[in-house]
Amino acid sequence: MTPIHPAADQQRPALDEAAILAALPLTAMVFDASGTITWANARVEALVHPDRASGGPSSVVGTNVIDLVHPDDRAFAVELLTFGIGLPSRLLGPVRLRYVTATGRARYTDFWAQNHLDNPNIGGYVVQLTEETTQHRLAEAVTDIAEGAPLETVFEAVAQAMEGYPMEAAGAVLRRDRDGTVTSVSRSAVPVPQSADGVGPWQTCFSSGADADHNSLDDLPPEVADAARAKGFASVWCRSVPQVGPDAFMLACWRTEAGAPSPNQRHHLRQAVGVLGLGITQDLQRRQLEQMAYTDSLTGLANRAHLYEVRSQQRLDGTAVLFIDLDGFKQVNDVCGHEAGDHLLRHVASVLRRNTRHNDEVVRLGGDEFVVLCPPPTQPADLSALAERIIAQIGEPFRLGRDSVTVGASVGIVHFDHHEDLDALLRDADAALYLAKAKGRSRWWMAPRE
Repeated sequence: MTPIHPAADQQRPALDEAAILAALPLTAMVFDASGTITWANARVEALVHPDRASGGPSSVVGTNVIDLVHPDDRAFAVELLTFGIGLPSRLLGPVRLRYVTATGRARYTDFWAQNHLDNPNIGGYVVQLTEETTQHRLAEAVTDIAEGAPLETVFEAVAQAMEGYPMEAAGAVLRRDRDGTVTSVSRSAVPVPQSADGVGPWQTCFSSGADADHNSLDDLPPEVADAARAKGFASVWCRSVPQVGPDAFMLACWRTEAGAPSPNQRHHLRQAVGVLGLGITQDLQRRQLEQMAYTDSLTGLANRAHLYEVRSQQRLDGTAVLFIDLDGFKQVNDVCGHEAGDHLLRHVASVLRRNTRHNDEVVRLGGDEFVVLCPPPTQPADLSALAERIIAQIGEPFRLGRDSVTVGASVGIVHFDHHEDLDALLRDADAALYLAKAKGRSRWWMAPRE
């Protein structure tokens, strides 16, 4: 077999077990029954004091291991080690715990412990810790997606995943809106200008399916490059997310070192982009399902479910309501058929949309009943004028094929300052509608203010 490195053919030095233990890429330590750390390799220092240069004896020797554990995880750590006291040589783990660095930052680790308290040459637990990895954080992002967390939470988790081993980058998730505006949708170490579209790798990476690495800051818009250098970064890796909705997304990884990602880092970049795509797709599907659940399929208006499940959770003080019922709609259905009735209902929905303000909400309760919710400010004169326009336009002859039909509309209006709840508000509006019909139909009635 051809050696990976030519030096492998040279004479190997004698193994120095102490040097090997000290140089382990994994964190290794020993602590006694009281939790006092009696030995630790140099890698412990890199985890607890990430801002210090590696090498030399670890400063954690003599401290209690529980003091390094995050306060919220200490009870579990004590329970685990207490359980292991009666199990000599039993390997416990892996256990996911948070530890706290010297700067107070909480980070996750996988923790293995083996009871060697009875071994006179060791006299404690032998422990190995793995540095927080990109894979761990991406797994948390997938869990967030499975639990239906907000999309912003998923963006933040993936961006933070880039800080773990082997990425060691400051991640940011960027979005390009339909108008070309680029913004950061996660915390970003480098500010992104409002319009960075069309320059350098931004345009390439935002193209659907682009999978190119861009390293030089010189390729970036000047204001972005200057901001990156001011933060101490020398390069950036960019990966686009396959577009599934109206907006495009990209993962940017800011690096303090220049150079392309290693094969392992490229693998994790692809995984991170895949997690982002999964989160974006699920969020889009959820919003589409919500829209279907809260939208009247015939008219495209909000439906009764929206009114009671969304609006009922909001404050209604000062909200005015118009309750609209068609006069003569049953005859259209009976004489012209339900398809003609459906055309008429869509026409009524169009009339209501045209005549209401942009922040008014038009709802089809069902059948030929509609509600318009008018948030403050509103005046009685404006509400009555709105009702008159609705009645006049709905009352105009409406052509159905070769035939023309005429229906009317009666409107009940409520304009109170305070309402007990949505049901009471609609009940009062329905009562006003009944009085309008009782006075001859195709007219409006406004309930007296309280």
